[in-house]
Formats: sequence, C-alpha cells, structure tokens
Amino acid sequence: MGKCLSRNLILLLVFLFALLFGCTAQAGCKILLVPGAFGSGASDHFLNSADYFSEYEKFFQAQGCEVRRIQFVENSRVEFRGIMLRDQANRFLAKYPGEKAIIIAHSEGGIDARFAIKTLGLKNISSVVTIGTPHTGTTLADWVIHHRDARSPLYWVVRIFGNYDLKELPFVGEMTSSFMERQKDKFEVVPGVKYAAAQGVCLTHCHWALRLLDLVSGTHLVGGPDTGDGIIPASSQKFGEDLGSYDLDHISEVNVDPDKHSERQRMLESIWAFIQR
Repeated sequence: MGKCLSRNLILLLVFLFALLFGCTAQAGCKILLVPGAFGSGASDHFLNSADYFSEYEKFFQAQGCEVRRIQFVENSRVEFRGIMLRDQANRFLAKYPGEKAIIIAHSEGGIDARFAIKTLGLKNISSVVTIGTPHTGTTLADWVIHHRDARSPLYWVVRIFGNYDLKELPFVGEMTSSFMERQKDKFEVVPGVKYAAAQGVCLTHCHWALRLLDLVSGTHLVGGPDTGDGIIPASSQKFGEDLGSYDLDHISEVNVDPDKHSERQRMLESIWAFIQR
C-alpha cells in the first residue's frame, strides 16, 4: 500500500511538472524570422547564410521566445515565397493551438509577409515588423531591369567577371515602385495585425560592395537626399508604426559584423518594446 502511494505521488508530481513545464513553454512569444531574397539557399552573397538573423535568434531566445527561421528557394517570386511562408508558418503554429506568431522580416521578406497575410490568408499573426523592406519599391530595381533587358555592357561585365546573370533575379520586377503601386491591393493592411518598420540608414562603415553599387548605379542610396541602406531608400522602408532609423546598411541589418553589433542591438530592443505593447 505504501509503495503504491509513493508511486502514485511520484506520478502525480511528474504530471504536475510536465503540465507546468508545458504551460511555461507555450507562454513565450513565437517569432518567425523571414529573410530577404538571398537569406537562404546555397549561395552566400557578401553574407554567410549561417550568420543571417543569428543575432536576432539569440536575442529573442534570450527573451524566452520560440524562434523559427523561414526557408525559401533562392531567387523566387513573391507569390511562391508567400506560399512557402504560409505553409511553414502554419506547420509551426500547429504545435501551439490558439497562439499567434510575430513575423520579423528583412528586405523582400516584408513584402512576402504582407502578401501571405492579405492575399494568401495566413492567419494567427499578431504583428509584422519589417527591416529594410521596399514597401514602395526601390529605384535600384529599375536600374537592374534596364541593364538586364538591354543586355548593356554592365550586364556582361557582371556576368563574365562577376559570374552572375541578372536574368536570374525574377523578383527584381516586384521591387519596383510601379509594381507595388499596381498590386497594392495584394499587400493591404489586415485588421487585427499590427505593423511596424525599422529603417536602415547607413552613415558609417557602409559595406564596400554597396558603396560601389551606389556609385555605379547613381541611385544615391548611400549619402543622397533619400539615403537608405544602400539598396532601399529610407522613405520606402516605412510602413505602420515607425520604429526609427539605424546606422545599418542592407547587409549589416542582419549580419554579425562587430562594427554594427551595438546598433543592431539597439534596433532589436526597439522591436522587442513594440512586440510587448
């Protein structure tokens, strides 16, 4: 009899511990990290894919959040990426019935998130935070399309010496201001979802590749009147609540370079404050 009571007491304690642990595990926030066009896949364009979002992951895990990185097929269009985001998000949230996730997206990932929620019916998303996202397009996309379609000397220089074919960037047309204006109904705000954006405005230690690109393209996205992160103008990065601007370029927004560590942390603290409200 005593042994039975002891065994039952142990089982009860184990059950209560599991119940308590399960509740605690589900109490933390759920974060979906959505990368830009080159954020996943085999290639590493000026940024090691293992480093992409790694500081974000550590930061939000330290806050007790469950974090999942979304994976995309490289060089995909918004519609296909939106489907992949919706399906991966649904599988992730299936483990947490009744709970909602927060999307934190970089670059094209912010467009994918808005499309998935508005047009593809992605549910159970409480907030969308974007960083360096071309919500109203970028002049750099128009410049790339011009050289790609004209097969200009620059196109051949990039293809021969850079070993990269601009034709392999089908998503570029979806980052123009004309596309975003024509298709704006596909990306509209959905009631019940909070939106916010942080802007990268690089002032110091801007990546050499982005400075060179800015010089060649003449888009003046580094140090110009509408300076931004070297890829996206600051004005285009705004959407929803303004979380401020940060001395980050398009690469350092999600990289682990030590020169920009404190600025990324400052941005992450601002995002965390928004999430908690």
